[in-house]
Amino acid sequence: MHFLLVLKNHGDQDAAMDVRNLAALAHKRKHHVTLLTQEKAMPKSSHHALKVITCKSLGIGMLDDWLLRRAFRREMSTGKYDRSLSFSPVVEGADFYIPRRFRIHSGLDHLLRRPVRLWQLCQTQIHSYFMYVTKPQEFSLQIMGGVPQARLVKIDPEIHEECLPRRDSRARDQLRLQLDLSEKHICIVQIADDWRLQGVDNSLAALAGLPNSIRAVCRYALISRDSSQRKLESLAERCGFSPRNVINLGTTLTLAEVLPAADLLLHPAREEEAGTMLLDAMASGTPVVCTDSCGYSIFLHKTCCPVIPTPYHAEAVTDALAFTILHLNTLKKLLPTEFVRLGLKNRYIQLLHAMETKPCLRPTALDQETARAIVQLHQKNLSDHSRAALKDEAKRAISRVTYNQTRYLVKEFKRRAWWHFGSQVKRTRQGTELLALYTPQVCGECHDDDTGSDYLIFPDCGDGNFFQPDYAFLENAPQLYAACGRILAELHDAGIYHHDAKPANFVRNEFCKGPCPHEVCLVDCDNVTRSTPPLDAPLRIHNLAQFIAGTGKLARKDRVLWRSLISAFCEGYNRNAMLPVGDLDQLWQRVWRTIESQSHIEFTLPEDCLEESTQIN
Repeated sequence: MHFLLVLKNHGDQDAAMDVRNLAALAHKRKHHVTLLTQEKAMPKSSHHALKVITCKSLGIGMLDDWLLRRAFRREMSTGKYDRSLSFSPVVEGADFYIPRRFRIHSGLDHLLRRPVRLWQLCQTQIHSYFMYVTKPQEFSLQIMGGVPQARLVKIDPEIHEECLPRRDSRARDQLRLQLDLSEKHICIVQIADDWRLQGVDNSLAALAGLPNSIRAVCRYALISRDSSQRKLESLAERCGFSPRNVINLGTTLTLAEVLPAADLLLHPAREEEAGTMLLDAMASGTPVVCTDSCGYSIFLHKTCCPVIPTPYHAEAVTDALAFTILHLNTLKKLLPTEFVRLGLKNRYIQLLHAMETKPCLRPTALDQETARAIVQLHQKNLSDHSRAALKDEAKRAISRVTYNQTRYLVKEFKRRAWWHFGSQVKRTRQGTELLALYTPQVCGECHDDDTGSDYLIFPDCGDGNFFQPDYAFLENAPQLYAACGRILAELHDAGIYHHDAKPANFVRNEFCKGPCPHEVCLVDCDNVTRSTPPLDAPLRIHNLAQFIAGTGKLARKDRVLWRSLISAFCEGYNRNAMLPVGDLDQLWQRVWRTIESQSHIEFTLPEDCLEESTQIN
């Protein structure tokens, strides 16, 4: 198999380690590996990648993200890659993701770094798989990201080989000499970029609370991107710990380099979804004191290292710290055995196994020659006025095409004006991606220079729709109508609004079972928008009213059947919408008032149907 690994830069030590370890294992198993990056200096052992592609980097974050996404799409369009994996959440469209950041902590991130918001990526890339290690990560992906359980792959945490115990005692002695530490001193290390969230103040307050005899020999070393020694000394003084006994190493030394000289790793974080440094310390034989706010604390519960339950206070950290210092020698002897017992060394086997065995859910892209052949058949449908031509208007045309025994739907945007810049095509593609789990995705695209038309090609999911009453007489009709309600409920809870949710845009999924697993698809994604979930009530009401008000053909044909199927639609929405019962009752009352007013919806119902609204809900 041929894998494409995407790594924005190599400043992330964990991601660089993932690249070289995964590439080495894939190379050993006779796979081909290509690395797409924005840095010329390759990480150590990157020779395992058979090919390295370096795209431009201008030093401007948002522009670099765009360049990386463009380079990724260009590579994937060649069709030679079986699987792709991204170590950066800015890349959209990868088959596998190893998430690095699950939440945003500032308004600036919200405004300027939207691609970093992983939950958005999860919702728009439902065809991809997401790796997780800890329960908080799984919770973020499922609740904040809306990722179904079937798209989650649990793997073991990474272990830095550089952190494994070293036999060279001279290196340890030299490092302690460099840090001005004698044998009687106890070196307590912490790694923290966000001082508040990762509890630097808690660490210093805990050190200040130790008995005088122990506090006098404790030395605190911090590894942080914020390298201000004066800021750390000021914080230590406020917390009651001697400023002379703290040192800010900045990023001059990595944790792997400091651990041989360290006696203990302290990490009383307020919030830490993973905490790789905890296992790095254990791997090196260094005792750890942490809070159970750290995701990786689940592994420390199985060892002799103390884990502080939350909510906690400085005294609890002090007690755990004092206990560890008093039993330091015993803990150092026990840790190597307990670390081996955890058995956390098969991470890359799990990761590669998932890439080898999980089904590829990304739609197969059509090459340009095939796309143009399909467009020619579409043009023939229009010129012959064939029944396969579904729409032929001044702005758009749609037709069904069968090519090589595969059914496609071609959507043509006519006479693109220079001021559009392809906006119609872009808006339709983006709307289709937002409904990735509920509608067929774009599999081909081309532009006709002679006519100025743009074409998007989709897999065809079915012939009919819910505007016609044909589906109502199937045995599973109630399940189909309930599926329509479920789709709207799930989209609304995800903050996604389809502006035209009339019955004609709901289609029974007969031919597109693989990439779109649901039994009903919601098509015509020219106008789909999203907001911060959940969706506001007026937009929910408008969608629900659109569907019900457009079922007039069925209501005229069989009133009793219409009432039972609309009840199934309402029940499908109620079961899946994350709303209290009282809010749902108010919602349906407003829906029927909207239908009765016939405002901004395609109304086809007989007038007396409105009298039955109280019986339906």
